[in-house]
Amino acid sequence: MRYLILEDGSIYAGEGFGSNKETLGEVVFTTGMTGYQEAITDQSYANQILVFTNPLIGNYGITLADYESIEPGIKGVICHQVANHPTNWRMQTTLPKFLDHLGIPG
Repeated sequence: MRYLILEDGSIYAGEGFGSNKETLGEVVFTTGMTGYQEAITDQSYANQILVFTNPLIGNYGITLADYESIEPGIKGVICHQVANHPTNWRMQTTLPKFLDHLGIPG
């Protein structure tokens, strides 16, 4: 179980993925239907916790060729559902493994 605790004291519980470490950042959202890897590696989201409004992310995995930046600056990822078994012939790893490797909680 993971918790999102907002500055006003609101607490939201959810299932975690990625890294288990605690993080701190501004919560922002993106409405993109595709491009979750590009958003996660986009430096414009540095020091922010990124909420995806699309209900499912991770369904085509992670591919080195699709990075915006090799060192993502985001502090966390929030989504409704993450795909643990993506399918794409270009995929090199899954989104949960990618975030765990980088120390980014989801």
